[in-house]
Amino acid sequence: MTVLVLGAGIAGVGAGLALTEEGRDAVLLELEDGPGGLMRTDEVDGFSFDRTGHFLHFKRDLLNGRLDGAGVSLDCIERRSAVLVGDTVVPYPIQYNLWALGDERARAALAELEDESGLADLPDTLAELLLSSWGQTLYDVFFRPYNEKLWGRPLTELPADCVGAYLPTTDVELAAAGARGPTSYGGYNGTFFYPASGRIGEAAEALSAPFADRIRYGCAVRSIDLDERVLETEDGETIAYDALISTLPLNDLLALSGEGAAPELFAASEILNIRIGFRGAVRIPHHWVYVPDAEFPFHRIGFPGNVNELTCPPGCASLSVEYTYPSTGEPLSGEAVAAAALEYLDDLGFLDLHETVTVTERLISPAYVVQRSPGREELEQIHDSLAERGVQVAGRYGTWDYLSMEEAFESGWRAGVAIREMARV
Repeated sequence: MTVLVLGAGIAGVGAGLALTEEGRDAVLLELEDGPGGLMRTDEVDGFSFDRTGHFLHFKRDLLNGRLDGAGVSLDCIERRSAVLVGDTVVPYPIQYNLWALGDERARAALAELEDESGLADLPDTLAELLLSSWGQTLYDVFFRPYNEKLWGRPLTELPADCVGAYLPTTDVELAAAGARGPTSYGGYNGTFFYPASGRIGEAAEALSAPFADRIRYGCAVRSIDLDERVLETEDGETIAYDALISTLPLNDLLALSGEGAAPELFAASEILNIRIGFRGAVRIPHHWVYVPDAEFPFHRIGFPGNVNELTCPPGCASLSVEYTYPSTGEPLSGEAVAAAALEYLDDLGFLDLHETVTVTERLISPAYVVQRSPGREELEQIHDSLAERGVQVAGRYGTWDYLSMEEAFESGWRAGVAIREMARV
């Protein structure tokens, strides 16, 4: 049985492992020159820059156990993050540290949280959901401006459940305690895991090692005949298969196979990740900060050296700046965003900047997929139709769903298991 896996990102790696552990060979076709997709690390001028500013959060044992078995040493790190409101550093999450906003805003925000009359029974949009959940004060100070920058569009254009299970829950008692003084709130990322090596890419490399000889890098797909189960690569090679696992963006898979689908099903944000390395130091201890203020283009800034000092050469520090392209109008250049971020942090006194060493950028497109409930039934029908023709989809973009790295790996694993079960029939 010939199995092809399109993409060797973390979902493709999960599929490859599920098949390999069963003793079934699979060939992975990957456009880039290494495994991991967004779980990769770029080495630039002595700095290590991960392709996203996200970390590992384990809810189950599958990925954690496989990483341990692959010999990946992980540090368990207690989150240090904050929201920058003007020149005020508000410990994250803002809703449970109202004290930092000052007495007047803290009282107003708490009163709105305690007043349940504004709760919408079935909010239609993310704007309605956030406003009814957190009240006008927190909505205006953080939730609206931050999320509009994160998504690159008005929140009235987003479905209420577009962030999946990652919307923080409302705990009025904790908010009341946080209006009086600092509180502790873990949430899904209260602690996170990161390789002791200082490279998230090590995880994907170690996981893919058992089938590394079956990954074909630099391989682009030109077309797929789903009925004949034949794939053609850009260099003209034809490959017949019995089963296919695709982690490609679902709209790309449909286009390659000549299948039609409504373009509005595939709305997504595009995030430009600007990586800055410099001689000097970061003067705050945080791993990352959120920046809701509309006058600044970026929505989040990470400090890799505060997560692991091995990400930077001695005497140096780095920034990972995230900027979402707006859904309308011309986006800013990476250079402009980098300059704005450096000036912003320097003005706040957060940097000891001696000399900029390197500024690079990487566009993540698609980044966050938008659709969930609107069109979700249609997307699932597409999944089912593909499965009937020997194609399993996996990963955030393959399934077009809001998935963490762990969930993407598990999605690939389940696709591999589905192919194993199909082979037994």
